[in-house]
Amino acid sequence: MRTTTIMLLESIMRIKVNARVSCVAFLFTILAAVVISPVRAIEEEPTATDDQEPALLAVLRANSQPAEKALACKKLAIYGSARAVPELAKLLPDPQLSSW
Repeated sequence: MRTTTIMLLESIMRIKVNARVSCVAFLFTILAAVVISPVRAIEEEPTATDDQEPALLAVLRANSQPAEKALACKKLAIYGSARAVPELAKLLPDPQLSSW
């Protein structure tokens, strides 16, 4: 993304036009970079695969250490599907895990 922005900025600087047009083109380039960058980040965001979620749920069901359960909760909160909700709900009364 940065190289694209740098290339666009270099091409704008090479153009011999009045300052107003250059300024508008520069601002448009910056605006496009700000808008496109978060969209790309959302599109490229990893999701849990079908085999990850059952493994994380197995950690919650097992007699695992609280730290392991907390990490599984955090991953399920980000990447889990609706199938994870009942298992996560069981941990709400636990004061150590309810905030994860």
